[in-house]
Amino acid sequence: MPIVDLARRLEDAGVSALAIHCRTAEMGHRGAADWSWARRAQAAVAIPVIVNGDVRTADDVVRAMDETGCAGVMVGRAAIEHPWIFREARARLAGTEIAPPDDDERRAVYRAVVEASVASRGERSGWRRRSAT
Repeated sequence: MPIVDLARRLEDAGVSALAIHCRTAEMGHRGAADWSWARRAQAAVAIPVIVNGDVRTADDVVRAMDETGCAGVMVGRAAIEHPWIFREARARLAGTEIAPPDDDERRAVYRAVVEASVASRGERSGWRRRSAT
């Protein structure tokens, strides 16, 4: 993967930040993300690099930051099923723990997601979708 050369070229072209999904297009969402791509790119450029891929929990966020030295972490699919990952990750990065969402909060968030999906797609399609996007 020529990620270092690409990152340098993008920086030279004026890109101000770079998010790297650490899988190939051929892999799609299969196989393990290789965070070393982001680590190598971050070491080679002055712009912020954001690592993405296999970030499912707040612990993954902390580990990705520690292992790559990147400026940030992008959370994708995990946020659909567990939108609390963001506050949990912020707490872990600050060295604190927070309580997981209780059942009432989970129901309220999932109800809002379903309502948004139904509002944008109609009742029949809106119920079938996994997310409101």
